[in-house]
Amino acid sequence: MDVAHRSVSPRKEDFPEHFVDNVSFFEYTKLPGIICDRFFNMFHRVKPGNYVTQKEFVKGFLCVYLSTLEQKMEMTFKM
Repeated sequence: MDVAHRSVSPRKEDFPEHFVDNVSFFEYTKLPGIICDRFFNMFHRVKPGNYVTQKEFVKGFLCVYLSTLEQKMEMTFKM
């Protein structure tokens, strides 16, 4: 996954092999500041690091692109 390879967070042994950190997420989405931050926070992130696994990244974007209008409106309201 190209976005996962762009992640600048240092890799640790307890991190999954493919993850997307917030910096790479911001560069990929190219959304304005606070909107991108809130969108990133909607994804299920793994603690203690501030990153999203590849599976959750794909799942989140599938929800954005393949959801109904009502689901998109609900997602926007949660942001």
